[in-house]
Amino acid sequence: MLSIEKNLRSIETGKTQNFPPLSQIEVAAYIEKLAAELKEISQRSGLVFLSYLLSMVVLQASEFQEHEEEKEERPHPLRER
Repeated sequence: MLSIEKNLRSIETGKTQNFPPLSQIEVAAYIEKLAAELKEISQRSGLVFLSYLLSMVVLQASEFQEHEEEKEERPHPLRER
């Protein structure tokens, strides 16, 4: 089990441990992975609209990660270089 999965499961069960806080990028990556797996299941089951919605989740999570990673790479205009 991935560390992010352990962290999220501990939050779900209320048994929080000393896990480091999750970044938005980590959470988006996890959601993207889960949604992609659910999309495959829904496609195989013939759930066309549900598969479409999960595709949108995958796309949004991926775009969020790309956007955030680009922001991290760009220098802030007010910071010294």
